[in-house]
Amino acid sequence: MMKKTVIIDENLSPRLLYELIREYNVILPRRGQSDEELLNMAIMLDCYLITRDRGFPQYPKLVYLKSTSIPYIKQRLRECQT
Repeated sequence: MMKKTVIIDENLSPRLLYELIREYNVILPRRGQSDEELLNMAIMLDCYLITRDRGFPQYPKLVYLKSTSIPYIKQRLRECQT
């Protein structure tokens, strides 16, 4: 089965990269990219976008996190896939 791709917003710890990379293709964009640039990248790649930023526009594969615990993130990604 092919790994899902996720973009991790800069407002999250790069530690998430190391935790999620086993199950997902993780993109850690360059610092300073705007929310619009990240959203356009997610749309273009048809991938998930993980953030703690409440200002993002609606996007079906946007995963807003209230917690950065790995089990919580994996659960939110599973919910977003259905």
